[in-house]
Amino acid sequence: MEMFDSMCRSSMYLSGLLNIVTGREDELALKRKVDEMMWYPHDTDDLHRKYFGGSRSEGLWLPGSDMDIMMVVRDTVVLSLKLGEHFKKYFYHHILIMRDEGCRPGHVVLQVGNISVFSKSTFQMAIVKHKGLQVVSSSAFRSKLASLHPGVVEHGPCASILDNPDLEVDLATAFHCPEWPDIARDWITRSRPHGWPTAAMIDNIVKQGCHVVPVGDKTSENVSVEWRVSFARAERSLVHSLNHLQFKLYTLLKLFLKQVINKHEEVRDLISSYFLKTVVFFVAENTPKQLWSNGGLLFINYQNCLKMLTQWVREGHCPNYFVPKNNMFLGRVFGKGQENLANILDSYCSMGMEMLKKCEYFENLNTTPSMKDLVELELVLRNAKEAEFRKDMIAFMSNTLMYPVSRENGLKSVRRALKFFGDSEKFEDENSRWILLLNTLLGTLSLLPDQEKKVNSDDEDTEESKSNETKTILDQMETNTNLKQELEPSNFSSSLSNIGDHNTTPQTKCDEYLTSKEPGCTTATTGLYTWKPSNKERYRELRRCKYSLAHCTQIDVSRGWLTLATFLYMLGSYNSALKILQLVKESYCHFTIFKSSSGGIVPNQDRDNAYKKNICIHGLSLRNKTTAVLSLDIFISETNRFCPEELQCLVEDTLTGFHIPPLPYAAFATFLCFYHLGDLKKQCQALDDLQMMMSHNEQGAHLHPVVYNLVGLCLELTGDTSGAIDQYTESLRRRPAYNGANKRLKELGVEIIYQRPLQS
Repeated sequence: MEMFDSMCRSSMYLSGLLNIVTGREDELALKRKVDEMMWYPHDTDDLHRKYFGGSRSEGLWLPGSDMDIMMVVRDTVVLSLKLGEHFKKYFYHHILIMRDEGCRPGHVVLQVGNISVFSKSTFQMAIVKHKGLQVVSSSAFRSKLASLHPGVVEHGPCASILDNPDLEVDLATAFHCPEWPDIARDWITRSRPHGWPTAAMIDNIVKQGCHVVPVGDKTSENVSVEWRVSFARAERSLVHSLNHLQFKLYTLLKLFLKQVINKHEEVRDLISSYFLKTVVFFVAENTPKQLWSNGGLLFINYQNCLKMLTQWVREGHCPNYFVPKNNMFLGRVFGKGQENLANILDSYCSMGMEMLKKCEYFENLNTTPSMKDLVELELVLRNAKEAEFRKDMIAFMSNTLMYPVSRENGLKSVRRALKFFGDSEKFEDENSRWILLLNTLLGTLSLLPDQEKKVNSDDEDTEESKSNETKTILDQMETNTNLKQELEPSNFSSSLSNIGDHNTTPQTKCDEYLTSKEPGCTTATTGLYTWKPSNKERYRELRRCKYSLAHCTQIDVSRGWLTLATFLYMLGSYNSALKILQLVKESYCHFTIFKSSSGGIVPNQDRDNAYKKNICIHGLSLRNKTTAVLSLDIFISETNRFCPEELQCLVEDTLTGFHIPPLPYAAFATFLCFYHLGDLKKQCQALDDLQMMMSHNEQGAHLHPVVYNLVGLCLELTGDTSGAIDQYTESLRRRPAYNGANKRLKELGVEIIYQRPLQS
């Protein structure tokens, strides 16, 4: 009995520590809600419906987690032969017929049923003959999609984007099947003595249907034409329905896999997190509710999951949760690897709670905590500063800027964001909705106009209507009753408004920025617009852009301001840009939080403690905190209108563009301004500042190799070719794939040494 009590105390302590990883129950719900909100405006593609999956959508934000996006083709449906009566309902769609004859459970062949004349099918290039039928080849379909861009490689059913090694994005193109497949009918009616999932959940999941993704059964001779039935949306719903203790169990298993099991090279990648999710589903379905009500039972349930997984490995059979006849270990876990994996799992099971000390998160885990330890941990978790800090980090981590693929999609995103902004029932936090709206607006403003759009006398009406549409959007922002409260003044904002004449208003100063032109400077408009408007129209367009960018400066302390500074630099207003760049540098303090688009927020105990002391429990709104404390990086791409001409040579060799940390970018832009002003002394000082940034803890070149490229460009402009070559070479050594340094070295006459590593 005493041993059981000790285990319960240890489990409760472990459960408390996991609250720091997953967040408390209300924080976990906030993560999921905020993440859904941030992606909502960007589902504007006419061809695909986007579903975001993976750990992030589940509410688990772990370092190294991939971003999974399922792109569901809108104009194509998959039906079974039994649903002939529904063919009329999908008259305007391309229809594929699901056939499972000769396929292993969970896999199907897609026969071409009907190709609509109303749109071009995405699968036409993959149609092949198979047993006298016209079917869609999964391998041909997948290869064709991957070949559309050299930066995409096949990865199971997905196409992985590899231009950024810090963040791998898996894109899976899928077709929707609006009916529940026959092979999974038993899942609907099977016995569930403990009531999970509930009847209402089952009914909702069945109504959603399923999807098919382009990957065949590896053990089948027809692997090239088979497709896998995917229940990704159903699985996401089930994960969201887990109670907090069950979700912490799922988190613990994923941490153990990533930080312990996968360190054994002989069994690495034999087990995926999908198998662990399946284990959790089966255990949740077959365990009484009473065992999920107390954190003291967490480790017992964890052991049950590990034992179930070990048994499956020993037997070489892992049943799919929806289709138990589908053995997911087939062709993956077998032979020597299977034996090694079973032995490794057995050895860890025998260690008890000591096994968790192998995880980086629990290296100092107290396996024999006293009641005093439990109380102290609970007090830390309930502390008002700690709770506010964790919720702020959730909001900061979810602050995402998406760049639309076209101007049309950009305007759709703004409309969806405005709709979301006015709908407090979907998300009651006005501050988060405001940040979402500004991010969407900045992403759309950064998009280059379509190349074919030119202004002439015949297009004046069209341009005027677009001007009115933009003005209407901004008017909605201004007149919204929830936005009438001014942002409380901060040192940074007041400093900016005091640039130049103290008698002028911030609005007047913005006008001066737009129209001013320093002596000896020429207005640089190359790359900013692709058409030749009249001076009046050009001025009006620039004013609208400037006015919108002024709103976007409230996103954070860097991204919005640096975009505005870049705008002024490209207009030739170098002195005005320099004033903003200097203010960005001065706005940094010891509790400024930098969030990288690829690596997230780097842990820093001193910074976090300073943030809790100076920011938390002082009554500041999230909007104020974001404006004063959060720092975001800059994104540069070929389609970004705010891309200085000097950086365009680095963009061409990348897939989607690249991110630059704010402080190095500010130093680089400062150098460019002084370079064009002809101030040699300050130009050298700016270069020294940029080189100092290379060793910055969070924004240095060791984490962001693009900083080497910035230094190399500056050295090229100063005539130091040898130094520039050294910088580009080091950049390539750290990031061989999709690096603009390749092109710079080639143009400097240096043989390219580092190549993109081959994908296994």
